[in-house]
Amino acid sequence: MKQLMKLLEQDMLTNVSLLKMIQSYPGLIECRFVQKGGHLGMLLLLPTTALPYDRLTYPDADYAVFLDCTDVELIPELLPYIPAGSRVIFKLQRPSYARKLAEWCDLQKARSFYSYTSPSGATGSVDPHVVISGKSEANVMPLWLDNSYEEEEIRSYFQNGASSFTMYEDGLPVSSCLVFQNYKQIWEIGAVHTREERRGHGLAKRVVGAAVFHLISRGLVPRYQVLETNHASIRLAESAGLIRFVELGHYIAEFK
Repeated sequence: MKQLMKLLEQDMLTNVSLLKMIQSYPGLIECRFVQKGGHLGMLLLLPTTALPYDRLTYPDADYAVFLDCTDVELIPELLPYIPAGSRVIFKLQRPSYARKLAEWCDLQKARSFYSYTSPSGATGSVDPHVVISGKSEANVMPLWLDNSYEEEEIRSYFQNGASSFTMYEDGLPVSSCLVFQNYKQIWEIGAVHTREERRGHGLAKRVVGAAVFHLISRGLVPRYQVLETNHASIRLAESAGLIRFVELGHYIAEFK
């Protein structure tokens, strides 16, 4: 396992989804690898029942499958580790993996997620109107829950060092986001939400900007993930100075 983690950590940002799965589901995830000609390939199998998102989005699938390799020619040698007859969703962080897989199975792209981070040398400043808190504030919880998070999940983030960034008007929270640890120095910016009647005033940009500055000023790496069809969130990320670094494609596979 150490060898696999070392391989993934060579490009930690690109592979952060795989690293997070290994870290979060050690008793459920299966890791398989092959070595050939000085190259290494790995395959991760995670039951879709492990993740609430997968249970809801891919109810007919048995496994989410992740790949990483130093040579795509190893991918065919990894495929026999997928249980025969199982229905799988490939979650692929490199287009070359999808192209190689297409030689062995029919792939139907279901959706993609874009991940953003701050560019090298990024700076920022403190926004005095954004309130930072290390506690799970009851009056802000409804904003976070509107982003399909579960209350228990949010509380666990705060128990592990999360912070919130919130703007208030007349004592009421109107826009907020969270930062929480994803993997090692990579921290997620999530649960971004602005009350509907206050949208279009740049409030989300300010709370996200405050979150980015909070992280980079502490030597941490921000990550902001968004569904490819969420154009408003994409505009928000880019307006906050973030740059896209990877597209994680979800593919429904039917083996030939």
